[in-house]
Amino acid sequence: MRQRAIIFLLICTLHPHVTWERPPLGSRGSYDPHATDSGKWYSCAQPPVPGGVFLMSDEEVLALREKVRSMFVHAYTSYMTYAYPKDELKSVSCGGLTSWGNCSLTLIDSLDSLVVLGFPQEFTRAASSLLETLEFDRDMNVSVFETNIRVLGGLLSTYLLGSKFDLLTKEQLDKLLHVAHDLGQRLLPAFDTVTGIPYGTVNLRHGVPPNETPITCTACGSSFTLEFGLLTLLTGDTRFEKVARRAVHALWSYRSMLGLLGNHIDTTNGKWTAHDASVGSATDSFYEYLLKASMLFNDAEYQTMFEESYKSAQRHLRIGLWYINVNMNSGQLTSTIFDSLMAFWPGMQALHGDFSDAVGTAAAFYYVWLRYGMIPDYWDIPSQRPSPLRPAYPLRPELAESLYYISRVQPNNMQWRSMARTMVESLDHYTHKPCGFCGIDDVRSRKLLDRMDSFFLAETLKYLYLIFDDTNWIHKGWVFSTEGHPFSFDLPPSTTSPHKGDKVWHPPKSTTMLHALLESESSPTDNQSNPNNSNKPKLSQCIDPWCQSHATVPMSLWEVPVALSCTPEGICFNPLLRTHSLNPE
Repeated sequence: MRQRAIIFLLICTLHPHVTWERPPLGSRGSYDPHATDSGKWYSCAQPPVPGGVFLMSDEEVLALREKVRSMFVHAYTSYMTYAYPKDELKSVSCGGLTSWGNCSLTLIDSLDSLVVLGFPQEFTRAASSLLETLEFDRDMNVSVFETNIRVLGGLLSTYLLGSKFDLLTKEQLDKLLHVAHDLGQRLLPAFDTVTGIPYGTVNLRHGVPPNETPITCTACGSSFTLEFGLLTLLTGDTRFEKVARRAVHALWSYRSMLGLLGNHIDTTNGKWTAHDASVGSATDSFYEYLLKASMLFNDAEYQTMFEESYKSAQRHLRIGLWYINVNMNSGQLTSTIFDSLMAFWPGMQALHGDFSDAVGTAAAFYYVWLRYGMIPDYWDIPSQRPSPLRPAYPLRPELAESLYYISRVQPNNMQWRSMARTMVESLDHYTHKPCGFCGIDDVRSRKLLDRMDSFFLAETLKYLYLIFDDTNWIHKGWVFSTEGHPFSFDLPPSTTSPHKGDKVWHPPKSTTMLHALLESESSPTDNQSNPNNSNKPKLSQCIDPWCQSHATVPMSLWEVPVALSCTPEGICFNPLLRTHSLNPE
């Protein structure tokens, strides 16, 4: 029965001639994603689960884009009002949480989203305020992996956007790059191992803690090539690219005869301590960063490594539309759990050009979303139920990310936008609360988590917004990191060079098909190149080129408390928190 339900869903979801109508986009709280009588069906009998492909007018696309934008405004404003300068928002109790280094993580993680979604003035204000107090000379243990992808990545994308669009002064850019370089140096001691694979934790002031475990995950040891490579290009300090590449070389050298890697390894001797191979948790960004580093830096070596590892994963880890865990040496099945981080895989496949496989797998993963209006961290494939071990949904972005990449290959196909619409409505219905958006502790009971992770602003809402915005400038010439931070092919010249005596590293000059793939699927970046936009009204507060291309629709965003101050763009904040220290008592 479940197999027939999945097949039925795929037919109804993916066949280009099977469509049905859905009611107009309604206000929050009036939509039930699990209602089965909310629309009239055509060509296809009542599906086993709600949702699917439906007709969508240009006006509805615009309304959805602005709906996601309003959700971002609510999430960002709630963080700035109730949590800043702490790391993350406690969205049930309306407070702040110190989680990843006490550095205003959510603000750093979401700065580039402000530019992508059309809030350049708030980007300038927030970045300027942050730079007044941001520093990392602290006696604090932090995750090397998370600090790299969230904090360092956020600082680098802020630098790139601030430079490219003249949103920050030269003095601010110099300081920003100095702070990023300083943070990178504080992460370098983690790479001082026999194998070159970094430790998982470092103290920002004292280096690797004395009792730090030598065990780290595969993704944790290999996901530095983008951020460290950029840092080398921007500063001339070659240490960063060298240690990142050495770590990847080491992990690659420890792969099995099947071409697979386990998920945890001893950094002191290269022995695997967990032999499960998968494309999900603990290994996901190993694959992702090989592909994206080959694109960003035009790097033939990374491309070759990706092609080989991808073929091995497809050969040994795939069963039908799903991906499983197997023993890296024998290939024997070890787990039939689909973990939610695997949902990034179809997007990576689309970026790679393997579109036919991406479509089927994305539909299978979307089926999980439809069952509960979200994806649990662990989903048992045989029983088609959430695993009681990890039934939570902490607002993760991976499915939205995949739908974004697939939609760029087929920008005129409403099927992917219909899936994204279901996600938007589910998020707004189940997780939208007065103080922000809440993760879900258990998708079965929908018990709330008192937390809004920073990646909700950095990734989830960004990808959903871009699915409904074909003309955004970000579609051409940019690569997203695993945290959703945009990095550019066309890098600006270095404003400062702390190591001027060193030879600046340059990527190999090989040619790859991946550059052509991304550029060929880009959309127009302005109204002049897209005649369909010529009659669209402009947002009155927009003065920037990328913002001018946005059409406006009436928005009822949220009720603004009297105590808040608002920018002309509609971003509001608590003025009492603007100048607070980043190290509150």
